[in-house]
Amino acid sequence: MILLENRNYLRLHNRPLLERLGQMEEQPTRVVTEQAKDGEMTLKIKTDQGYQYVHSRYNPLREAESLVSALGNIEKFDHVLFIGAGLGYIIKAFASAYPDKKLSVYEWDDAVLEQFLSEQDLSGRWAGPIEWISDNQQEVLASVKRSIDKTGAQFFFYVLPFYERHYAKEINQFLNLLKESLIEKKAAMATDFSFQQRWVVNAVKNFPKLTATPNVLMDVDRSVFKGKAAVLIAAGPSLNEEFENLKKIKKEGSAYLFAVGSAINALLKQDIIPDAVCSYDPTPMNQRVIQIVKDRHLSELPLIFGSTIGFETLTDYPGPMLHVINIQDTLAPLLLKRKDSRPIEAVNDAPSIAVITLQMLLRLGADPIILAGQNLAYLDDRFYARGISAEGDSGQLSENAKEAAITVKSVDGTTILTSRSYDSMRRQIELYLQAAPERHVFNTTSGGAAIAGAPFIPLHQLMKELKPDTVRGGWYDCRNQYDRPIIPDKIERVLRKGSELNESFEKILKSLRQLKKSADRGEEAGQITAKIEKVNHYLRKMQKNGFYQSLIVPMMRVQTEHFNKVAETIRGIGDPLQKAETILKEIDVFLNECIMNGRLIFSAVSDLQKELKK
Repeated sequence: MILLENRNYLRLHNRPLLERLGQMEEQPTRVVTEQAKDGEMTLKIKTDQGYQYVHSRYNPLREAESLVSALGNIEKFDHVLFIGAGLGYIIKAFASAYPDKKLSVYEWDDAVLEQFLSEQDLSGRWAGPIEWISDNQQEVLASVKRSIDKTGAQFFFYVLPFYERHYAKEINQFLNLLKESLIEKKAAMATDFSFQQRWVVNAVKNFPKLTATPNVLMDVDRSVFKGKAAVLIAAGPSLNEEFENLKKIKKEGSAYLFAVGSAINALLKQDIIPDAVCSYDPTPMNQRVIQIVKDRHLSELPLIFGSTIGFETLTDYPGPMLHVINIQDTLAPLLLKRKDSRPIEAVNDAPSIAVITLQMLLRLGADPIILAGQNLAYLDDRFYARGISAEGDSGQLSENAKEAAITVKSVDGTTILTSRSYDSMRRQIELYLQAAPERHVFNTTSGGAAIAGAPFIPLHQLMKELKPDTVRGGWYDCRNQYDRPIIPDKIERVLRKGSELNESFEKILKSLRQLKKSADRGEEAGQITAKIEKVNHYLRKMQKNGFYQSLIVPMMRVQTEHFNKVAETIRGIGDPLQKAETILKEIDVFLNECIMNGRLIFSAVSDLQKELKK
């Protein structure tokens, strides 16, 4: 029976777990406790090979101490996650040997967990470092990620020997999920670091184009697309097989053709002019993707651009333009308001323009949505269709890419090689399809990765169901409904907040200089603490500033996340002099970056103000 102290612990820390354990059916024949030779309790579990002991039959306490001493040097780790609890002997032994380490417990077998909670008193001092106990895999994954995000903690994962022997498959699955989760987090951070400044700069420089073009989600007549077929054309190698089919669709007007990213190059080289080209990449190189449109002066080809697209892409575009606001755009929400007072829609950021365009087509009501050239995998050592030469890339798979490849299920039921980034795109597409189960989305990409929610049907078969003369010409000919007269006042307010932020910067710098003098002189703890509080006061004022929140933080996402983790550590330092030295060391670099980015974006917004006055 679970100890009363532990019931109280779970009521406070994990009430749902207590409720689950309370509803659990007793299984006395599968999980059994008995007295070991030394008088302590030990545990055995029934497996395919009969009952197997989780701990020593003779001296489980000594065994636990021996296992802890064999761990070696784990000083570099901040947090230990025990995968499998047993009766908790090793957790208790570890807590005694390393009282400064944070601990957590993942035990998925509730029958075992009940025995653990019946044996070890969590109200004891030894259990103080335990952060959480869980039986739920998703809860554990989320908790580990949250801890790493918040504090940057280094985790050590310990698996009881019994669990390694008998639950190797389940543990490997869990560790692989955790690994993938952390890889995604690392990839997202790399993306943020690469694009964080460009997203904001592009948003400012592209803003005049937003005020001059329709919002495709809000200003275009949705009846144009509602219930009409749309083909989302990506640049995968299987696109090579579909050129004749796409020519026929274009000729008959039986579906709207949306080219995403560099697919426009392959289409135009086959003399297929789609109904729109969609682009959103924030880098300067993105302009090369649609250079072919500019070179051919295709004045009838609409460009749908994300508001944080590389601003160079929009220069001298010959055709009509429409925009969609990317959630990474933090300027548009500050400055734009519609005359009809409708909230301005934005699309979520994504690892590819195909995912952005899918969001757009789902919202516009297109049905069915047909995916073409959306391989999301490698085909015959290629990842691009013929005719793709953007950024000088041959489209041929390198040896390094082959070594880093992973396998996924193909549309034909076999396995196929892909990259982690393609796999991330696939899973994002599946999430949007899962959220719209009533919609009809088909994957026509032969040799591509299987996409849950988008059954594979060859394009030539789907074409039999398409109706001619579906496409309406000039669908893009409309005006936006932004309230332009209020924009100058809004920009003025943004700049005023920017000026106030500069004053905060100066006050922080001055208070840091005063703190340094106090620390260098070795003043009394109370005097140093007072100066630390002064620094914190101005830091809080900076962090509340609208210019800082809306424009500086988005330009410094990675640095801000790191600074927040450091701040959490600083709050835990008790010695005022040590705290002062850490503040002086850590804040200097961060603050200088804030000031540099503040000057950059303040100047860009000032230039925007001048441009809109012309």
